[in-house]
Amino acid sequence: MSGREEEWMIRKDRVSVAEREAEDQRQKGLEIGAKKHAETLKIVEEEAKKKFEENKHTLAALEALDMAKENEEEEYKAWKVRELKRSRRTERIEKRKFCLCLLSKVKYFNAWFQVSTTCLRVISRIEKEKPT
Repeated sequence: MSGREEEWMIRKDRVSVAEREAEDQRQKGLEIGAKKHAETLKIVEEEAKKKFEENKHTLAALEALDMAKENEEEEYKAWKVRELKRSRRTERIEKRKFCLCLLSKVKYFNAWFQVSTTCLRVISRIEKEKPT
C-alpha cells in the first residue's frame, strides 16, 4: 500500500461529529439526571430530618405529658399524705385541748371538793362542839 491509500483509508475507531455530539448530549443528560437525583435526595433527606425533628418534639411533648401525669399522681399522693398528717395533728391538738379542759375542770372540782370536804369537817367539828 502506498502512502496515498493510507490517507484515504477510514479508520473504524474514529467517531463522527454527529456521534460525538450525540455522546456529548447523552453525557449532559446523564449529568443533569445525576444533579436532579442528588437534589431529590437532598430534598428527601431534608424532609426526613424535618419529620424526625417533629417526631422528636412530639415524642418529647408526649414524654412531658407522661411525666406531668406521673408528677400529678406524685403530687396528689404527697398532698394526701400532708393532709392526713395535718388532720392527725389537728386531731391530737383537739384531744390535748379537751384533756386540758377536763383536767382544769377536774382540778377545779378537786379544789371545790377539798374546800367542801374541809368545810364539812369544820361544820362537823362545830356541831360536835356545840352544846346540846
